[in-house]
Amino acid sequence: MKILHTADLHIGQQLHGYDRSDEHAKMLRDLTDTAVSHAVDAVIVCGDVFDTARPSNRATAVFSAGMVALRRALPDAVIVIIAGNHDSGAFIESHASVYGELDIILKGNINPDDIDSHLVTVPGKGIIAAIPYTYSALVPDGFAAAVIDRAASVMPGMPVVAAAHTTVLGCDPTGHPEPAMGRFDIGNIDGISTDSFGESYDYLALGHIHRPQFISSDNKVRYSGSPLPVNFDERFPHSFTIADIPSRGAKPDITVVPVAVSRPLVNIPSHGFGEWDDVLRAYRDLDPALDAYVRLNVTVDGFLPPGARDEAGKIAADKQSRFCLINSRRRTPDNDDPAALQLTVSEFRTMPVIDIARMYAAENGASFDEQLLSDVVLHLNGESQ
Repeated sequence: MKILHTADLHIGQQLHGYDRSDEHAKMLRDLTDTAVSHAVDAVIVCGDVFDTARPSNRATAVFSAGMVALRRALPDAVIVIIAGNHDSGAFIESHASVYGELDIILKGNINPDDIDSHLVTVPGKGIIAAIPYTYSALVPDGFAAAVIDRAASVMPGMPVVAAAHTTVLGCDPTGHPEPAMGRFDIGNIDGISTDSFGESYDYLALGHIHRPQFISSDNKVRYSGSPLPVNFDERFPHSFTIADIPSRGAKPDITVVPVAVSRPLVNIPSHGFGEWDDVLRAYRDLDPALDAYVRLNVTVDGFLPPGARDEAGKIAADKQSRFCLINSRRRTPDNDDPAALQLTVSEFRTMPVIDIARMYAAENGASFDEQLLSDVVLHLNGESQ
């Protein structure tokens, strides 16, 4: 069984006020072209179809047009779409009967009383266990494993693919906000072990984490990642995943298909932070014909210069690029300036613990051996987890 695995489309997202409908429409065309060129048996979208629980009319129109085109291009393929945490399960379910006329399966909610309703047969190829995102408190213990075990029993000897939207322990959450210290909840979804899914699947197709990655060395557990960057911290390639499972128990063969970004998200400087004048100079030098979103990353002593955003906006007026925001970070304070050691809540939550410890030591006039300080912080982190 060969599938196209994708997730986190976030259709309808506005990036700092800019509409991205044309980008999302192109991404869906790319999805169709990829599915056709690889002659897949199934297309699976693992959640976060939309960016909000109540998508706009324009977002739903983009999605509908994309699904109609996908069905026309692949009249015999199985198409399965599950809800993610950005979606409303009820909204997804409310459209299930309409998309059912296109033989497109939408699964928005879990149904513990009817496990078979989560199973989708791929005729002659295998079976898909579709497990949409639901608040963990509403999910019975062992539900995911029970659905997957049932799938394996319905079509014995055939490949089993499970689709879910969640945080799995051991994933790389680059691009997402850092979780609170001592926790591993990404996007308000607590991390769970892959053991929660049992052992009956041949491939576990995951959504929610935007960086494409394997969770297991045997290719069986994978995040496809988001096909388009959702924020400026997603500085990694975006793609679709083609997973080919030749037989029950066989190692999946994975092909990563890059997605061309029509309007890139540009950081100035590309890594780290720069002085205000240097950043403005680099922005002025940016190709005026480049159609991109732009974030300026600036080091400040306390606050940005007055009128900083207006100054950046004037530069943007002569360019094709879309100026989004100024991302400022306080300069590392001098040890003899206690006032400069005060942190905002945002800075406190995102700053590495070791840096906070160094600042505390400096502010209180303490002298610590650097290696000892690092060892203590690592020990405390280990205890908190």
